[in-house]
Amino acid sequence: MVIGATGGIGGACARSLHARGWSLLLTGRRADPLAALAAELDARHAAGDANDEDLLQRLAGGAESIDMLVHAAGVLEGAPVRDQPVEVFDAVIAANLRSAYVAVRACLPRMSAGARIVLVSSTSATRPMRGLSAYSAAKAGMNAFAGALAAELEPEGINVSLVSPGPVDTAMMGASVNEFPSLPASDVGEVVGWLSELPPRMVVPDVLFRAPLRGPFAKMAGGGGTQGQDLSALRSAKETS
Repeated sequence: MVIGATGGIGGACARSLHARGWSLLLTGRRADPLAALAAELDARHAAGDANDEDLLQRLAGGAESIDMLVHAAGVLEGAPVRDQPVEVFDAVIAANLRSAYVAVRACLPRMSAGARIVLVSSTSATRPMRGLSAYSAAKAGMNAFAGALAAELEPEGINVSLVSPGPVDTAMMGASVNEFPSLPASDVGEVVGWLSELPPRMVVPDVLFRAPLRGPFAKMAGGGGTQGQDLSALRSAKETS
């Protein structure tokens, strides 16, 4: 199951898993792009919010088993704390963190030894970004949730892995006024695909990676600002899955 399949990263994960022979269950907020992706990948799908407990339980309940859960849903939104309403903080925490809990709860009854849970986090979990306090807090919370969850599920043979990329060249990053080194979403999909091929005896707590900051492989994304990793200008950018 891929949660947030209509986002750039979620779609890349779905395509990567399909190429490796997986049968897919997909969900995302945008009904038309989700239907198109599901048709492309011959996948079952249901459109809706990743925080909708009934939706995810219905989708998961229709599967005989779930051998891999990929949570790639989220939003990138924020402002300096002085300017950021509490409602924005709540919405970002719900979209990025609460939805991961909802997805795991829905899928666990269909998971057994050998299954893997993959939560797409961010380097901002350990290197918080100014102007994106809610997003940084949500990703840090996701990392803590993953650690606690892994400790609970390891005795059952269910692995929990974080995938923690630096900036990724998606639509929300394209809204930035800055330029910064980024990776294509397909690279994140390849990491998730690699995890899907590992034997269950391999415990991989976190895969942390980023684009090179300089040199021939440093691809710049964004729009015309200064080079660097200060992503504060992204505070008004938003992407939902």
